[in-house]
Amino acid sequence: ERRFVTWSAILGYAFDFYNLIIMAFLLTQIQKSLGMTLPQTGLIVSMTLTGSVIGGVAIGWLGDQIGRKNALLASLALLAAGSILSAFAWDFFSLLAFRFITGIGVGGEWGAGMVLLNEVWRSERRGFGSCVVQAMSAAGTAIAVLVATYALTNLSDNQSWRAALLFGGLPIFLMIFIRAKMPESRLWSE
Repeated sequence: ERRFVTWSAILGYAFDFYNLIIMAFLLTQIQKSLGMTLPQTGLIVSMTLTGSVIGGVAIGWLGDQIGRKNALLASLALLAAGSILSAFAWDFFSLLAFRFITGIGVGGEWGAGMVLLNEVWRSERRGFGSCVVQAMSAAGTAIAVLVATYALTNLSDNQSWRAALLFGGLPIFLMIFIRAKMPESRLWSE
């Protein structure tokens, strides 16, 4: 159970960070493709981060009510839906709404995943476990760099950002399948 939760948290945090950082590489292409102003692109990034704050609090509360596993699945569903829908945005307002949903999923996944990790790890090793998960931000950044580099050098402006955002949603479906088999936290069940 501990390994299963740990690997899920590691993968989850890497893709959380991917979904946050990938936007930094794509803003120029998004701005051109959707005819947005620079302040509008800044607002999209801000709303993603605002969604993350709201998601962290809301999904954390939800996890106390319905269980850690269910809260985690809800946050992954929001993250996947927001990421995939973002790839199909047609204007500023649609992208703003979809990135806000993505942000809620990002914040919720981090909070729910870390609570679950801390509930299954041995108390004397929780600091190490949390640090390992946190270190995956570098892995998420590396994945974002590779995907953005490939997309920006091989695809048109319109295709590049859409493909990179779509990539951020696809691995989440595999994680939902994995996490669907994860047992509920014994601590929460008690």
